[in-house]
Amino acid sequence: MKKDIFCLIFLAFFFGNDIIAQDKPFLFGIKVAPNIGWMNSGSEGYDNDGVKTGFSWGVITQFHLMENYDFHSGINVSTLRSTLTYPDLKTIESEQIPGNLHRAYNLKYLGIPLVFRMKTNEFTKRKFFGQIGAQLNFLLSAMGKDKFNSQDAGQINEENNIYDEIKFTKYSMIFGAGIEYQLGGSNVLISGINFNNGINDILKDQNKIDPTIRQIAKINYIELYLSMLF
Repeated sequence: MKKDIFCLIFLAFFFGNDIIAQDKPFLFGIKVAPNIGWMNSGSEGYDNDGVKTGFSWGVITQFHLMENYDFHSGINVSTLRSTLTYPDLKTIESEQIPGNLHRAYNLKYLGIPLVFRMKTNEFTKRKFFGQIGAQLNFLLSAMGKDKFNSQDAGQINEENNIYDEIKFTKYSMIFGAGIEYQLGGSNVLISGINFNNGINDILKDQNKIDPTIRQIAKINYIELYLSMLF
């Protein structure tokens, strides 16, 4: 009888600890995510010229709210690349020459995501989830790889610091889905996909050739991510 009671206590302690570990109120981890980015412009004469690959990494936090509901936040450093082609002016030997500019943007942001995650029950150590949230981003650096074409000057290739031409803050919505893999205890491996939809315009000023045209562009990207929580 005593042996049976001891076994029950041992099993309750062992599995109880495992359950508590899986439902810890706070988990901390790391994330890496390659992405594909592009720009949408509402300005006349401004055209998206394809997609570009980027990368992000950072630390993440998970706050357990209730069964199958979590809140995620953290800090991300994201490199977003995209392109635009538009009419522009270039100063050559004190003369302003009109032409067409193809610019490849290389933007680096510090982002703070705020994400609400809804999960299924566990199936063979896996949980499927959907998530929705928002992200506030602060510009760290901005470079432009330019190809300027004109009839008078031909093609001019340059790489310029364009930090002063990009707005400091960027707001976006996050929509995503993925899978959680329970590795034992509180250790969780997460893989998924997010669509990060830019909300606000990131460009400053007006077009140099036609000042009545305000420069408008929103940057979007899709990321495939892998993260580990401890």
